[in-house]
Amino acid sequence: MGSFEIQPLRALIVPDADQSIVYGQDVPTITYKAYDPNDLSSVIDNSNFEGALRVNGTLNSDGYLNVGNQYAIVNDNLTSANYKVEFGDAVYFKVTPKPVTVSLNGVDSSNTIKIIYGNASPLNPSDSM
Repeated sequence: MGSFEIQPLRALIVPDADQSIVYGQDVPTITYKAYDPNDLSSVIDNSNFEGALRVNGTLNSDGYLNVGNQYAIVNDNLTSANYKVEFGDAVYFKVTPKPVTVSLNGVDSSNTIKIIYGNASPLNPSDSM
């Protein structure tokens, strides 16, 4: 009698698009969908996989990812007993600026100045706060 070997099916892992945080937030769990690469309308249930995806980036001295960089979403030991995990085109994670509100002494509370981290300040260096 002959022998045979069962090969795992292929699974194309596609991180969900437009994943992002505001500067200062921790990176959440990266979400994804798994597809049959021969039929992209066929979604494979994520319960077939163990492990996770992660954002490939170095934290700054404050312990956060910097604004303005593109951070690739990469495999962080995502595996399956029944599927051979494959990745398609790169998907990037974004860090958006954190808005900062500055209130000036002696100014009505409805008159605030918004400064976005990384943008030029509307205040002159000689202005006092």
